[in-house]
Amino acid sequence: MPDYRNAQQLPLPELEGTDRFTLRNKSEIRAQLITLSRQPDIITAYFNEGKRYFLTAVLGVIDERGLLVLDVGPDEAITKLAIASGRLVCSTRHNGIPIRFSCENLQSARFQALPAIAASLPESLYRMQRREYFRVTTPRINGPRCEIPDPLGGEPFLLTVTDICAGGQGLVDTSGRMVAEVMDRFEGCRILLPEHGEIRVNLMIRNCGTLTTASGELLARYGASFEGLSVSDNASLQRYIFQLQALQPR
Repeated sequence: MPDYRNAQQLPLPELEGTDRFTLRNKSEIRAQLITLSRQPDIITAYFNEGKRYFLTAVLGVIDERGLLVLDVGPDEAITKLAIASGRLVCSTRHNGIPIRFSCENLQSARFQALPAIAASLPESLYRMQRREYFRVTTPRINGPRCEIPDPLGGEPFLLTVTDICAGGQGLVDTSGRMVAEVMDRFEGCRILLPEHGEIRVNLMIRNCGTLTTASGELLARYGASFEGLSVSDNASLQRYIFQLQALQPR
């Protein structure tokens, strides 16, 4: 059975290059879900447009009925709300690789004599390949910055980029001005890459937290995924990441 004792919420993974990493073959999707059930990997299941979530796990796949079986999770009340919502967006990691899928037609069920959630098998499953997900730490001196427009029309927020990959970046707000929550979307952002110019992208906030400096100051930290990155800007980003990789000690 799933062990939730040390489980933590996982953000929705960064969906860079979605088509390249999306499985649509039923056999491949089934195989991946069965793999998730064998440990089983703990899943964060979002519902109500990402505003609520609960922890669950894949218990099994019922081929003849085209069903995915999920655990009810630790909280019965939240599980009932999730089933009533009709749709889950599930996020997990298997051997460090981000996986995301959605399932619908939710209903209460029993599996191996225990309460469970039954859902239609997902029609697609996003699985980021490890080689495409290499994240690099950015330099503290002359590192990249990210300019994010203020939705209220004030001066743009200028955040420090602490790490970056092809699908997203980590950000720290040293000014303390920006307030954002998971699933907030910011359009028309600029990432200023030293010696590589700037790239324009939309950002989706995937996780929020705090960073404690050496002096004890608490700074807001965000993880954001990229959306709408053009081919040319993606090439610039890849060149910058490659440069950082080459400079890092081996």
